[in-house]
Amino acid sequence: MIAMLVSSIFLQAQELVALNNDTLHVKFDLSRGGAICYISPSESTRNVVNIHDEGRYVQQSYYAGKVLNRVDDGQNPNWSPWAWNPIQVGDSYRNRAEILEQKKEGETFYIKCIPMLWDMNNQPAEATMEQWTTINGNVINVRNRLSCHRTDTIYGDGRMANQE
Repeated sequence: MIAMLVSSIFLQAQELVALNNDTLHVKFDLSRGGAICYISPSESTRNVVNIHDEGRYVQQSYYAGKVLNRVDDGQNPNWSPWAWNPIQVGDSYRNRAEILEQKKEGETFYIKCIPMLWDMNNQPAEATMEQWTTINGNVINVRNRLSCHRTDTIYGDGRMANQE
């Protein structure tokens, strides 16, 4: 009960946009790149999304290239070595993604942001993330797009990598 109360107070302090179709209630945190921070049946207040830390939001996160030790460049030593990893919520230092555009139309919410590199301190990724989320009955449809604009070559050639 206390955890649900703390979670509820925490969500109220955030910048939220909500979709609710009388079956599902979905909330997006604008202070965290528009990531999904809340899902519940419409008649419930029990959030099924774990938002204990930034890595647990329902969000975009991608990996590419070789893992590098970049501690001298501001990389978090707890996450070194690490590959190129843009993340929708923000970096491991709690710097947030920049929202470029957002709009809510009916049961659809659109967000576009500049993600942060997870392992680096306040380094925006040379990329944009877009997300279209629609609820239809008891189904949440999410479509994502990552547009990469990288100019660096430090991570090497593209190669297959596991994704979250």
